[in-house]
Amino acid sequence: MTGFSLSDHAVRARIKTLISPSSPANIPSCLKSQHIWYPSRFTLRPDGRLGKPPCDRQGKPATHWQYKSNWISFDEAVGLNMDGVGIMLHEELVLTGIDFDHCVQDGVILDPWVAQKVKELNSYTEYSVSGTGIHVLVWGRLPWQKCDGGKIEMYDGGHSRFLVMTGNRVPGTPTEI
Repeated sequence: MTGFSLSDHAVRARIKTLISPSSPANIPSCLKSQHIWYPSRFTLRPDGRLGKPPCDRQGKPATHWQYKSNWISFDEAVGLNMDGVGIMLHEELVLTGIDFDHCVQDGVILDPWVAQKVKELNSYTEYSVSGTGIHVLVWGRLPWQKCDGGKIEMYDGGHSRFLVMTGNRVPGTPTEI
């Protein structure tokens, strides 16, 4: 089913876990002021998971999305009115995104281990697009290339990575990174 946009009613109906629409105003100002943005169109992958690729200004999957010369401003990305917007985690940004999957139900973090990590990290935390996970953003680099396993994935700018932002901040977490 790849290639269908979430604006297609049938596809949108399949994504039952989407939380409230994005709240771009809640995204940390230190990110909104940077030229690190892409719009995104959401698609369903063949395995049923949600794909969130960066797109060009015409809404097609971006080619050469890793190149800084192709990144745009926050205002321009939001103004293109696609399904979402995201940032490029890159070498100069020194930002790490921590992705906790399948730990939220009805807006509540159910996993006590994840809830404790969010408290310890004490940084900007938002619900993922699916509404079943969260992203925590922290300044710094990973001591290794990538952590990908189980209930946690962590990415920094060592290898360019696109991270869709929702602005749907988890209540009680800081508004900035």
